[in-house]
Amino acid sequence: NANNGRIIARTTARAAATYITLRSAPPGTDTSTYSYTRCSNANIELRNYQEVVVAQTYVDIEDWDDAGSVGFRRLANYIFGGNVAEESIAMTAPVLLANTREELSMTAPVLRSRGAQGWLMSFVLPAEYTLDSAPRPLDDRVQLVVAGSRRVAVARYSGSFTEEAAREHQAELLAWVGERGLEPLSDVIYAGFDPPWTLPPLRRNEVWLHVR
Repeated sequence: NANNGRIIARTTARAAATYITLRSAPPGTDTSTYSYTRCSNANIELRNYQEVVVAQTYVDIEDWDDAGSVGFRRLANYIFGGNVAEESIAMTAPVLLANTREELSMTAPVLRSRGAQGWLMSFVLPAEYTLDSAPRPLDDRVQLVVAGSRRVAVARYSGSFTEEAAREHQAELLAWVGERGLEPLSDVIYAGFDPPWTLPPLRRNEVWLHVR
């Protein structure tokens, strides 16, 4: 009925406003600077990323969805003013997940990575920030680290950003890297670019692997 329609419209408007507040970049846009080399496989390319600063947090939860929710809220609080300067920081895309065994030790632009029993999630800060100029987090579970320049093999795909789909494309990327004699320098990283309400066929998801 008309009342239900108004409720749905208000809910949709609030969700859209929240997303605009969260991300200054258009959906699906990677604001990290890189150059790339296209490869014979249409959905795989090699990229060279410049150095950036990331905010990251370790979430001691094994479940992909639950850990992502907790980590995102913790880091969103930091960029929304939960820092010593009470400064709001623009959120860049993508949000990434990577497999790692060491808590808070990544030197890559990782937004989420898996540990022995949990995940490491990070936000890449806008390019104007350095480790010295970025405001210090108030939450000691949030750490700032420098992500050095790096070469990354990337497999891009659409559809839902689930652990199962990511693992499937991880296997494809690892096989491609192995066939070309590239040396992996990191665990696999999972990159998500879009909000949950984006239709799966329109989503941009990626699997990353640092190589040389």
